Amino acid sequence: MRIAFDIDGVVTKICPLIAGIARELGYELDPTSFNQYYFRFFGVPSIKETSKIMEDILDILFTQRNDEIQPYDDALLVLPRLVSILNFHQEPVMFLTARKECYRKNTMEWLKKHFHFPFMVFHAGSRKKADFLKAHGYTHFVEDRFRTANQLATAGITPFLINRRWNVGRESVRGVLRVNNFFDIYYFVLLSQE
Repeated sequence: MRIAFDIDGVVTKICPLIAGIARELGYELDPTSFNQYYFRFFGVPSIKETSKIMEDILDILFTQRNDEIQPYDDALLVLPRLVSILNFHQEPVMFLTARKECYRKNTMEWLKKHFHFPFMVFHAGSRKKADFLKAHGYTHFVEDRFRTANQLATAGITPFLINRRWNVGRESVRGVLRVNNFFDIYYFVLLSQE
């Protein structure tokens, strides 16, 4: 079993910071749209404008506010244990993120601050994750984005879809393993090694 990990929404909590930065910039979020990947703002009619606002917010977050990003507690506790039972010491842990390459330095600094094991980071948009994982022999991927998890399962990669408020209640395709947290993944891995 070879597992790779997404970053935002899996090991990092960025939604509260995104909402805070939006408010600081004078935008009010439509709470019915609040999720990890898409926001609507009251008074902003077009998707193009919304996309530009989100680009600006993410740029502020990943350049100026990177040190404020917090890890999920379960990721902080369990990921090092997964590293030890999956023999990641033979190869670095793979983080595969949709963050832009221009945020690489800050992404690496954040990961080094919170995780003390060898890792690599590859930047790929959600649509390219399945190709990357297959090309590099990964069988499983930890994800929080519903659409990406379905794409991965359809491509033959087994996604662990961590339940987050933006993906709960949506039906997954066959092959998506829904989990509540990293503890569920840890126990799945332990059981699969017996």
